[in-house]
Amino acid sequence: MRRAAPLILLGFVAIVAAVGRIYYVRLKQQAAAAPVKLKKMPPGTTALLRGWTYRHTSSEKTVITMHSEDFQELDGKDELTGVTLDVYNRDGETYNHVQCAKAEYDVQRGILYSEGEVEITMKVPEQGQATGKLMRINSTGVSVESKTGKSYTDRLVHFKFDRGYGQAMGADYDPNTRVLNLHSDVNMTWTGADPGGTPMKIETAQVNYNEKDAKIYLTPWAKLTRDTMAMNAGPATVTIDHGNLKLVETTQAKGTDQRPGRDLEYGANQLTIEFNDSNQIQKITAVDQAKVVNHGETSDTTLTGDRVVMDFDTTETDSLLKAAVAQGHGVMENKPLI
Repeated sequence: MRRAAPLILLGFVAIVAAVGRIYYVRLKQQAAAAPVKLKKMPPGTTALLRGWTYRHTSSEKTVITMHSEDFQELDGKDELTGVTLDVYNRDGETYNHVQCAKAEYDVQRGILYSEGEVEITMKVPEQGQATGKLMRINSTGVSVESKTGKSYTDRLVHFKFDRGYGQAMGADYDPNTRVLNLHSDVNMTWTGADPGGTPMKIETAQVNYNEKDAKIYLTPWAKLTRDTMAMNAGPATVTIDHGNLKLVETTQAKGTDQRPGRDLEYGANQLTIEFNDSNQIQKITAVDQAKVVNHGETSDTTLTGDRVVMDFDTTETDSLLKAAVAQGHGVMENKPLI
């Protein structure tokens, strides 16, 4: 029995060592499989996510896609960082892309708001490359409705597109009706398709742009300036054809064209200006109390009528009056200057 005691003690030590090794191995395995401990969240934060994405669908079609690099719920508000929002148009072929550095998302109201700089790119193709330069709108303090895609701001807005650029104070856009409203102090420069052409400056109080009908409504007044030509009028409607300025229809209009060797003045209760594809004025039609006055070096020539049509020469980069014809009660008077 005495001889067996050392053996029993040695066996006991071996068993304890084996059990200890097994426990150590399992402890390491459990430590490796344990979830990574999250960093302590800032005070007031109840949720913190990385790479958050939200999608809203209707009739099995994606309507809205929102993504942020970081998402946290702070004091009852959803704070987003590195935000992109894609609002798909009804055709399903294009979408409007919204991008900003930071934003707040109100889940109950479904409104994304960014106090900082926001850029909106209009009509981005779902597939392939854009055929022309896309319209981009930049502003601050922008709100976007996540379900409808409507966006609006009451702050200074800058916009740029393939035919021009401009700015306004406040704007809203509805992708469902495809209507853009510029609220006040609108200043736009229309460059046209030809980069070497003479641009036209358009000023007005408010703009309603109906993208579907290709119409721009200027209210309650409009001022158009192109090189030496200037026109002041009441409300005006601008028609666009394939991205080109084609027609301006207005009322209570008075215009001038002052250049060396020519001082032209015209006006009517209704005035229509037609443009060619190079953004040049090719015809002006004045109706109802139409009047054209050419102030020459030695005399003033006045042409009046129910309707006066002015045709312009556009062979050069500028538009030069080549003929004026009165229709209905036409009267021409030449008054020498003394």
